[in-house]
Amino acid sequence: MKNIKFELSFSKQRKYELYLGFGDRLISKNKKKLERYLSTYKAVIKDNVYLLAQNQSQIESIYWDYYMQFDSSTQRIVQYELNNFKDRFDYIFKTFSRGNQNAFVFRNITSCFDSQMTCLQALKEFSFKYKIANLKQKVTALIKHHESLEQVFELERHRLDLTADHKKRTKVITLVNSKVNE
Repeated sequence: MKNIKFELSFSKQRKYELYLGFGDRLISKNKKKLERYLSTYKAVIKDNVYLLAQNQSQIESIYWDYYMQFDSSTQRIVQYELNNFKDRFDYIFKTFSRGNQNAFVFRNITSCFDSQMTCLQALKEFSFKYKIANLKQKVTALIKHHESLEQVFELERHRLDLTADHKKRTKVITLVNSKVNE
């Protein structure tokens, strides 16, 4: 099973830092708190990366359904972006040098989103140019799905409450034996 690797950094000011991508950082003196946050954060990222992969399989399916109809330009663009996605997607799960791990993970996720959108735009232009209504409908739906997936990814990434304690909370109920008046 593939795992996305994130790392905590320790700064000279005796604080722990967690790089959350795109300039966002979480800084704390409490390492355990950041580790709990990191486990929740990883789950959110992993769920969205899984959805990204599902979206890619739909794009590839459409590509192969219409493969024989594509002109050489569209075929070249789409094939390049499909290969770029596969390459960048593999890099999401790789280990990089210390201090750069989180930056490379987020950069590769962004590259995957960009590759999918470029691919979908090329398919859409082809469908309009050659008036293939069925392809146009499929691609338009996938573009809307892709845009909502990207928005949800950003929203969930920023929605996690940075001050919340991400440890499972359990309620302890104590039962008190009381004598009932006889």
